Amino acid sequence: NDVRAVADASGVRTEFWDYGAAAPALTFRRVASSEDMSLTSEGKAYLDELTGVFPQRYGADARMVSPLSAQVSRFRGDTRGESLVSVNAEVPASFATGERDTVDAGIFLLGSRGEKLSSSLQRVPATPTPISVVLPAGSEVKSVAVEFFSRRLGQAASMREPAHGHEGDPGLAFSDVQVLRSADPDPREVRPGAAWVQPYTLAQPVAEDSVGLLFALYGLGPATSEYRLRVELQDRSTEEVRSVPLRPAGMDGFGQIWDRVPAREGPTWEYVTADLTGVPAGRYVLRVVANIPEAGRSLVLERDLDRR
Repeated sequence: NDVRAVADASGVRTEFWDYGAAAPALTFRRVASSEDMSLTSEGKAYLDELTGVFPQRYGADARMVSPLSAQVSRFRGDTRGESLVSVNAEVPASFATGERDTVDAGIFLLGSRGEKLSSSLQRVPATPTPISVVLPAGSEVKSVAVEFFSRRLGQAASMREPAHGHEGDPGLAFSDVQVLRSADPDPREVRPGAAWVQPYTLAQPVAEDSVGLLFALYGLGPATSEYRLRVELQDRSTEEVRSVPLRPAGMDGFGQIWDRVPAREGPTWEYVTADLTGVPAGRYVLRVVANIPEAGRSLVLERDLDRR
């Protein structure tokens, strides 16, 4: 990092603040006699403008960023304070210029100041190509950014989500609920990133009549003999709530409610198939409720789900 005066005339000094490759440089003016080393109002205004600029900057230039839809799901990791972050996104339709063209895809783990701690970069075909990555995020990671850049169009799309959710809460806790293409897995193979797992990106409304839901419950402990699962959809426009039939992995038939037995130790992993037959097109909140009588409370997992 470097701060230099590049011009000094008529009582005004022009300063150039060079942050190297990690951040954009700043150029602004202040009174030449000033010994203040903080940003001027001009410098702060320029920084404010950068909040809407593509944060990771492909190549030499920053670019304006458009919003991106993706499914980010967080699960408890193997070490204290660590989360497993599953990112599922696809190339935006506006970037789909054909199979002969490519798009840069990047997933960035960011610290408390927005600095890049690690990244996963790849070049993918310029078609609505899905990408799926599961990354460990330690306690120093505060957010995850998903970004696409079209070199042909000179356009970028990005989203940023917190790296940690409720999975690290003390006592009873839960992961995010991950929406998958429906499957029939062995209950012993229910884990994020398993070979059978095919997450939706949720960039487009779901058209299928059934979806899979993957999640984990933490802290149930040996004192919990059972819990009760149900799934519901709440219309975001009318707030009407409807019950959704579900079937846990390894079980036969659908029911409105299932009584379940937790794992003897460690997290309790669940995969359920939710039957959306008859659910009209619309914008919903998908809600999984795990009622735990012995704890006198329920765990509630939610995710927005659009249906067409």
